[in-house]
Amino acid sequence: MKTHSDSALGVMYPILISIQMMYTRLKQHCQNTTEISRSVVDDFLMYYAAEKERLVSYMESRLHPYKKVLRKMDAANLRLLKAEFICHRIFRKDGYIHKYLKRPEILQLEKEQQEYLTVQSAHPWRFTFAIITGQPANEFFEMEDCFTEEKFLLFSPGMQQAMAEYTPRIWFLMLSYNGQCWQTYGPIIPFRSFTLDDIFFFATELNPLICDGESLMKEVEENPFPFFMLLNYCAFPVNVSRGLEIVCCYSANYLPDFQPENLGDDFLIDRYKGVCRIQPVANGEFPHFSLAYFHEKKRELLRTSMTEVGFETLTTALIAAGQDLDVFADIAITPAMKMAMEEILNRKIILNPYEKHFPKEKDEIDKEMLARINDFLQRALPYINSNQKPDLEELAEQSGIPLDTALEVWNTSKANIDRMKRGM
Repeated sequence: MKTHSDSALGVMYPILISIQMMYTRLKQHCQNTTEISRSVVDDFLMYYAAEKERLVSYMESRLHPYKKVLRKMDAANLRLLKAEFICHRIFRKDGYIHKYLKRPEILQLEKEQQEYLTVQSAHPWRFTFAIITGQPANEFFEMEDCFTEEKFLLFSPGMQQAMAEYTPRIWFLMLSYNGQCWQTYGPIIPFRSFTLDDIFFFATELNPLICDGESLMKEVEENPFPFFMLLNYCAFPVNVSRGLEIVCCYSANYLPDFQPENLGDDFLIDRYKGVCRIQPVANGEFPHFSLAYFHEKKRELLRTSMTEVGFETLTTALIAAGQDLDVFADIAITPAMKMAMEEILNRKIILNPYEKHFPKEKDEIDKEMLARINDFLQRALPYINSNQKPDLEELAEQSGIPLDTALEVWNTSKANIDRMKRGM
């Protein structure tokens, strides 16, 4: 006797088979498109455009400001990024493809290749910062653009491979259309720790006129090179301490009637040459380091914290003391992005101009440094135990300790653990 469940399965089974067959056919179409792209784009058109449009010298000039970052980049990745840029110039909106289609060199191509180029000319290639919202089949992804909120179906074996190694928050990709779905072209860049706020802040440091997602993507389309440099930092893991993610949070407000002395006993206040440092009694210590600074002449209140929890606690306490403030930070960037920006832009990113006026007491410095060294040890121990050597400079940056301190801690800890293993 069939149950209701059996009947439902009987109905669903043909549907599942049909969906599976649909993706099998679509995958074959994607693979065929990839083969055509390799023969006509990778083996011919890319070099054709590079020579005709003198793109090699143009790329070198645009890459020159990032020579410090390029020294750390794998040569193969740099070649792939250059190829990606050339192909984007060919197939982007108003790209070179529109003037190439009637040229004799193109008309001599096979019919299938000409048809492929015609389809590409009607569907511009574009960059996207996107997240995965679903995976209907192996190597197929349901995606959403972070800035335009556009949803699209994407075929990408490269993303499937990257997912096995990382757990990315955001993907930076270049997309091409095959007539049925989108495909990736060029390097797959998975950001493990970068957030949407990170990307936006980075873009505004490149161009202060950027005010929304549309203007940001216009900047990427016109000058992708600084965004390409983020490839060097995409594998940085999320920085967590005591179960909380470390995020640099900042907000500045003009408060003409603010009086720090009226805040009450929930805050500790120091002064230095017209600037008040305001520390909440709750969540002011490691890892939050929640502080506010008030410039008495400018009447500006700057709220800072190294965690979102600390920022909310600081803001809630100030609201309770009578201030009208937004609980969300205007700027919230990860330490990994701050480090990446300083290297890529070759300048310091100053988010808190008042901090330098308040030197820390020795006991406070020692306590903070001990906590950071412990954080470094937590990151380093898995590598010591597996007999692998990590990028110590990266771990030191993530934990906020000097490289020479990291080297000393690493060598001492490894020697002690090796000695313990020999004695077992």
